[in-house]
Amino acid sequence: MLSEVPDPILFVTYPMLAVSDGSCGGAEQMLWCLERELALRGAATVVAACEGSSVCGELVSTGAAPGEPDRFELREREHSESVVRLCRQRSFA
Repeated sequence: MLSEVPDPILFVTYPMLAVSDGSCGGAEQMLWCLERELALRGAATVVAACEGSSVCGELVSTGAAPGEPDRFELREREHSESVVRLCRQRSFA
């Protein structure tokens, strides 16, 4: 009998900051902790985040965090398009 492989868990981060154990935002810290604990327990995790993020599962880079102010709209569009493309390629439901 074949063992069933669980579907990966997709985490989508805030588009403006990389995620790591040193993240300054509370939501980013919680996502990092939750993803890490699930991955350590054997869950397949995929994190769509800024390049340079540090995760235990698979990192799918959605682009670089902006280095200058007033870039939210452009960066959010780039991030969202990357996430939608990932979902279509991998059939995330």
